[in-house]
Amino acid sequence: MRRVQDAPILAFADPPVHTVQRPLLSAGFTPNRVESMAGRVREAARGLVDALPRGGGRFDVVSQVANPLPMQIITEMLGVPEADREQ
Repeated sequence: MRRVQDAPILAFADPPVHTVQRPLLSAGFTPNRVESMAGRVREAARGLVDALPRGGGRFDVVSQVANPLPMQIITEMLGVPEADREQ
């Protein structure tokens, strides 16, 4: 059985994998769809930023905001229950 984490990343995939997967993903990211998600993306980004330490505390914006944000939005789009999203 093939696991999701074993699948090639689309950006680095060659044909025929890339040729098959790109149109499937593109359908979910049309300009209208992306625009309709803008408010939710801002809300999710604010939530991640609000969770950062305050008062001079140190943080890593990449690991604490930039990396989790797209996965949070994509798992929401796919309907993954919130309790399962870390997996």
